Amino acid sequence: MINKTLTRSLLLIFAAVLFTACSLSTEQLAEEVKKDMTNSAEFKERQITVQEFTLVHKAGNEYNGLLKTKEPNGEFTYTVEVVYDGESFTWKVLEQVNK
Repeated sequence: MINKTLTRSLLLIFAAVLFTACSLSTEQLAEEVKKDMTNSAEFKERQITVQEFTLVHKAGNEYNGLLKTKEPNGEFTYTVEVVYDGESFTWKVLEQVNK
């Protein structure tokens, strides 16, 4: 009985360590999203340069970001939504903060 409980506990600990080892920290995720934005066709076509991107964990797999850009018409700040499942992410620019 003790062996069975110990085995289960070790398996749970191993699974938890494996899961957390594969996921990115919030800072690492922000860097990956920033790279993805910079390399996106939309940003390149519109000549948008990412000056700064910060990310804050909201809850679960959701994050809120603040994006500062330099564009042909000036400098702008936007809110961004990021969803990260531990393996891949999606991002969406929501709205312009400074108008």
